[in-house]
Amino acid sequence: MSSTNKEDEAVSNFRKYLQIPTVHPNVDYSECVKFLQFQAESIGLPFKIYYMAPKKPIVIITFQGEKPELQSVLLTSHMDVVPVYR
Repeated sequence: MSSTNKEDEAVSNFRKYLQIPTVHPNVDYSECVKFLQFQAESIGLPFKIYYMAPKKPIVIITFQGEKPELQSVLLTSHMDVVPVYR
């Protein structure tokens, strides 16, 4: 697969992710969690879900580097959005 195809796939996946409705105040994260789980499992990455509060999942996807003795990098994001007013 060429890098252009990989980029196209990444952009396509990102668009799909952005189209999942997670608008406040009544957010249902289940479709986001399913999407992230599918993406992680499709490339063989471990996937865990934690609930620190009801209906508010924390998704952890781990990518083990080639040199685990190096310091870790943590990337964070959120799944919810504010409503668009028209």
